[in-house]
Amino acid sequence: MSISGLGSVVEFAPEASYPTHAALPTGLTKTKSIPFNSESFDYVPGRAYGKAVRYNNALPQSDDVTLTNRVVTGSLELPLYNSGTLEWLESVYEDYTFAAATPNTHTYLIGAQGATHPSISADVIIGGTTTQEAKRLDGIIANGYSVSFSAESDEPHEISFDCLARDMEFDPTLTAAGVELTNLEQFNWAGTTITLGGAGESVVGVTMDVSIPKIPRWALGVVTTDQPDRSGRASVTGTIEMYFDNWDEAADMVAGTEQALVITAAGLAFPTESYVWTQNIHFLDGGSVMVDSEDRLTATLNWEALSSTANDQDASGHQLVVSNLEVTL
Repeated sequence: MSISGLGSVVEFAPEASYPTHAALPTGLTKTKSIPFNSESFDYVPGRAYGKAVRYNNALPQSDDVTLTNRVVTGSLELPLYNSGTLEWLESVYEDYTFAAATPNTHTYLIGAQGATHPSISADVIIGGTTTQEAKRLDGIIANGYSVSFSAESDEPHEISFDCLARDMEFDPTLTAAGVELTNLEQFNWAGTTITLGGAGESVVGVTMDVSIPKIPRWALGVVTTDQPDRSGRASVTGTIEMYFDNWDEAADMVAGTEQALVITAAGLAFPTESYVWTQNIHFLDGGSVMVDSEDRLTATLNWEALSSTANDQDASGHQLVVSNLEVTL
């Protein structure tokens, strides 16, 4: 699949270290290029206000306004590709390991506070080979993402990342380099399986939101932001749509019984490639059931992932394992 023609793409590469204040958005050579559905990268200027004080002048003075910084925020929604999203996922999580095997295994965990997150340099190109809009960003850190799955559909999955960035500039000269996704990197879904407490036949669909709250750091008079700090507990929440085969399942819901939620998405071309999300969850409410049709009755319930005994500050029991044929990120 070539993406060098018409279409909107994000071309990116992992940064060896977080960019410094002195650097402009980097011209780092982008190593991957993937199509995206939507993006909303923009900057929010920060301003400081103060009263001007003049000797022996009793007249009120207007506010002095000083540009203090600018914070780049945004989102990026794209198809869930295997190698095309690994770097973005790595930027979300605080614990990451890679095991060389056949296939290779990338394991992501929510870990300890204060971890250093890898950042990304990206060119967001909207249009065709002659771009109509192009943004160059650096120091991108994804502090969360949303994804949804259906157990009864083979439709392509999409993933939406929430991002912070150090700086952004518009560059009308940027054009798509035409880096292609190979057949090893494309991800055609063979199906999705969702199990809850070891039994998955009653689960229809799941949504999941992963959030590790981070706030940008800035200094007065410096218009670029420094690497964000973690500002609170990580959370993994979502909804699950299911019907109950028996009253035991409903009783577990009412009792708040901890259950293992496992979501597996496998590739069609290479069945050994897969995403597997695992977490221990409990329900936050009992949901509601619509009875206005002759179809089976399903309830939509809200859930949250529980922390492990090793770290009661976070949903650290949450784990994502990606198996693919790509040796390195």
